[in-house]
Amino acid sequence: MNTENINKNISMKLEIGFRKTCSCPDSHINCLTPKEWVKGQVAIWELYYEGRDIRDKDIHPAVFPIALPKKCIELFTHKGELVLDPFVGIGTTLIAARDLERNAVGFDLNPKYIDFANKRLSQLNMSLFTNSTKQIAICDDAINIPKYLNE
Repeated sequence: MNTENINKNISMKLEIGFRKTCSCPDSHINCLTPKEWVKGQVAIWELYYEGRDIRDKDIHPAVFPIALPKKCIELFTHKGELVLDPFVGIGTTLIAARDLERNAVGFDLNPKYIDFANKRLSQLNMSLFTNSTKQIAICDDAINIPKYLNE
């Protein structure tokens, strides 16, 4: 990989939201009702694949259903907040964040995976369902994350 190209991108500061946009009280750690929260605390989660899920390990060796990051994002964030995936791969976490109206940034070293993630995101952006959140996949080392963040 050409690290010179990666480092040229570091001067770019991300323009992405990170503040909650929901009307939940500040004391709540998520947007779930108490009943939904308790359901999420079971020892075993049942996760189902959907049509948009990638199952082909030839595309990426660590594929998982969109439902997995969706569950984690729901449990620990509010609408509008920022989700960070330092090893984004093919962008499954970014798709889950978009579905849940969260902003998201993902980093990966492999440009092939970043291209794939961005294609998946652009297909979603052409759908009828739109929201004001932003999801970004960046080809760079996660060690450089602070250089992308606004002060």
